[in-house]
Amino acid sequence: MFIGVTMLAPVISVPVVTVLGAPFARLLGAPGRLARRNALRNPRRTAATAAALMIGLALITVVNVLGSTMRASVDRQVDEQFGADYIVQAAGGAAAGASVGTDVAAKVERVPGVRDASMIYGGRAVIDGEEVRYVSGDAGVVAAAVRLETVAGKAEFGADGILVGEDNAKEHGWQVGSPVPVRFPDGKTARLRVTGIYTENAMVGGQIVDPRVYLAHTVKPQVDLVVVTAADAGAATTDAIEGALAAYPNLEVSDQAALKEEARQQVDMMVNGLTTLLLMSVIIAAVGVVNTLALSVIERTREIGLLRAIGLGRRQLRRMIRVESIVIAVFGAVLGIGIGVAFGAALQNALADQGLTVLSVPVVTLCVYVLIAAVIGVLAALWPAWRAGRMDVLKAISTE
Repeated sequence: MFIGVTMLAPVISVPVVTVLGAPFARLLGAPGRLARRNALRNPRRTAATAAALMIGLALITVVNVLGSTMRASVDRQVDEQFGADYIVQAAGGAAAGASVGTDVAAKVERVPGVRDASMIYGGRAVIDGEEVRYVSGDAGVVAAAVRLETVAGKAEFGADGILVGEDNAKEHGWQVGSPVPVRFPDGKTARLRVTGIYTENAMVGGQIVDPRVYLAHTVKPQVDLVVVTAADAGAATTDAIEGALAAYPNLEVSDQAALKEEARQQVDMMVNGLTTLLLMSVIIAAVGVVNTLALSVIERTREIGLLRAIGLGRRQLRRMIRVESIVIAVFGAVLGIGIGVAFGAALQNALADQGLTVLSVPVVTLCVYVLIAAVIGVLAALWPAWRAGRMDVLKAISTE
């Protein structure tokens, strides 16, 4: 894609630079018109100068689009799949193997204003020949906590039931009533029956096992989290729960807003880290703009001398070179941002089944990047413009 756009850039540059330079030509008069024509005079040079900036900003834009998409997707998932008032979990979460103590639910349930506190377990087993991770908890509690939607059967276990996700059921050919062999870490095998099939839910994964079955085959239960239902999920209740768990510094009490904020912080850390690394490519691109402008000034020494001789002032000359630099830099930024948004949209579409369900383009951030590109153009033009302004007119005219 980058090679193709770079090859087409000389053709693309003519209409784009014409549009980008139009405001300067109208507002700044002769210097603005000359700057636009200088940028259009050699489309290949303009395209080559903008290419490095294009690639750097394209990569930065991809990272920012993915970051914004991840934040928006997590927000939607929490809104759609978080039905509890609070959850209590260990720092790092179940994915890191962190467990909540089995006595925590009882302590939380005694807090004034708390109606119910139920444990959700986590375990691993070989289900239908494949080792997977599953959650286990009271069917009604889990269904309410994650807003589980069943597409077949009911959200209940009965005597020997198991609930499975829709994709999981399609992959294994399961229907309501289908037998599912499960081999637990204790070496024993249970033959469970599908009692319900639910729409995919990122918070519970592909299968939910009856807690009675889980506890029967587990020596040391692992509590992934405690689901809390409160009469009034306000600041007072939050403080009371946190106070009751003061002896457990590794535990976190989260409501819907806290889960969103935690996810945003993790995404922001990733985006900021990658953006900082990629800024080096933008700095290198700025050096390229400086070099191109400096060479351009040397090549046009006689032309600059003639412009000065017929009345173009030093300030106007510097302004002309600055505008030319701004137009080239913004051209590279526009190309890069366009490519970055396209790549970000393609990645979101490819990863939609992994949870990136919402495409979000950070328009304000991208506009800021365009302004930063313009500032880079101004800074890149400082030395070439100063050198052009210091030229001796007679010597410049006499240059062969």
